[in-house]
Amino acid sequence: MESIADHLISKFTGGKAEIISEFSYPFATLVIAEFLGTHESDRDILDKWASQLVKTLDVVTNQFSQEDLTVIYKAADEMKLYMSDIVKEKEKNPGDDFISRMLAISENDDKPDHEEIIATLVLLIMDAHEAPKNLISNGLYALLRNPEQHKMLLEDMSLLDNAVEEMLRYDSPAQFTGRRTHEDEIIRGFEIKKGVQLICMLGAGNRDPERYENPDKFDIRRKNIMPLSFGGGIHFCAGAGMAKVEAQAAFSRLLNAFPNMSLTGNDYHYHNYLHSRGLDSLDVKL
Repeated sequence: MESIADHLISKFTGGKAEIISEFSYPFATLVIAEFLGTHESDRDILDKWASQLVKTLDVVTNQFSQEDLTVIYKAADEMKLYMSDIVKEKEKNPGDDFISRMLAISENDDKPDHEEIIATLVLLIMDAHEAPKNLISNGLYALLRNPEQHKMLLEDMSLLDNAVEEMLRYDSPAQFTGRRTHEDEIIRGFEIKKGVQLICMLGAGNRDPERYENPDKFDIRRKNIMPLSFGGGIHFCAGAGMAKVEAQAAFSRLLNAFPNMSLTGNDYHYHNYLHSRGLDSLDVKL
């Protein structure tokens, strides 16, 4: 991951960068592509497909035209065909990658078949494309808006793991998750019937004043953070560990290369998605 980050950083020119398009987006794509063992020459098209498919995660706020849907369906079909070919290739020539390991596991009758593997890979690419990008961008934005925290981290990089946890809490890349009740519940006097579908607001839980002291403060030394950003229980995000490691690698290399990085202004906007939270762009001075 560090080598991927260094490669992207080496392309920055002119003492400035737009972090999302020049770093966090391609970084997330290249990392998952390497993890899966796809061909390096195919990584641009994977990025294109994923950027189309992640739009479907926000069907509430995205109003799709027929033309939009045609593009999205085409991307889905092309990605599934591509993944099918990759799976067949890995069957013949397995390597040290995630797809090969999945195929090795699936040799038993009770393990996932090819269709399940392909569906898993498509979802994995979508998730691994959006969440790490927003974690890195949101986290860097929070860090640069709080110069004392930025300085603290530069002076003690052993705080990086905890800083990433605080970034997840402070500005979560995922804002809600769905749950369905299996039995009647009463929560703080409010009755919830069995079988009700709920929307759990992760972003609100991460700012709960009963759980966190000064919840609106960005504090990389905060103790016992345990953010809700990746859900919990049996539906805890399977990619949480990888997303954190990606963020740690990204910040380690960015801060090492550009310790004096700063925001270029105050005009930053979040995209209009309900499920995920991320900036449209993040211009910085290096």
